[in-house]
Amino acid sequence: GSGATSSTPSPLDVVGKDEDGGMVEGTPLWLACLAARNGVPDAVGLACSMVTAGADPTISGRQGIAGDETTPLWWAAAAVEAGVAGSIDLARALVGAGADVNAIG
Repeated sequence: GSGATSSTPSPLDVVGKDEDGGMVEGTPLWLACLAARNGVPDAVGLACSMVTAGADPTISGRQGIAGDETTPLWWAAAAVEAGVAGSIDLARALVGAGADVNAIG
C-alpha cells in the first residue's frame, strides 16, 4: 500500500493555514462550502456546480488549531444560519448528492 491514512491529504486536497495559524485541509467542495459560510462572493454557486459535477459531499475537512473536522453540509448549514443567499439551495444539493444528515461536524 501507499501508507496513506485518512489523515494524509490526497492530491486533490488543499492544505493551508487559517488566520489564526491553524490548519485548513479539505477538498475543493469543502473549501467552497467554508467560503460560502464566510460570505465569499459566488462561493455558493461554485459549491453547487461542484456538487452537480459529482464532487463527493461526504468527505470531511479539518480546520483550526485543534484540527476540528467538519463536513461540507455542516458549512452549508452554518451558511443558512448566517443568512447567506443561496445557502439553502446548497444544503439541499448536498443532501440530494448523499451528504450524511446525521454527521457531527
